[in-house]
Amino acid sequence: MLQNVNKPLRISALSAIAGLSDSYFFSLFKSATGSSPIAYFIRLRMRLACELLQNQGLSIKEVAAEVGYKDSAYFSRVFKLVTGVSPGNYRNVILHPPQKKLDSSPDKPGKQMAGYLTSS
Repeated sequence: MLQNVNKPLRISALSAIAGLSDSYFFSLFKSATGSSPIAYFIRLRMRLACELLQNQGLSIKEVAAEVGYKDSAYFSRVFKLVTGVSPGNYRNVILHPPQKKLDSSPDKPGKQMAGYLTSS
């Protein structure tokens, strides 16, 4: 599956490689992985997309194409459904993680600063 992540998934092709009927392959796959072949394949694509989104040189449209989606809008919908965030938001969080804010309360500045420096 990983070698063909940018191509459509065909259960019949996978079952033929395994030498099994489509239904038996589907049943064995689901019992081994806990999900259907298509759900597994989509998650595999989204994991690869997450890795590719860390590269600022690739547009979201290019990432979509790399993982087998011709329509970047559809890719974005699937990505958000699987990860909970859009590809653009994912990229922003990965490339620009939120910074901790210092509490600038005038009554205890030393304690706030000490907590900030020691927390991980």
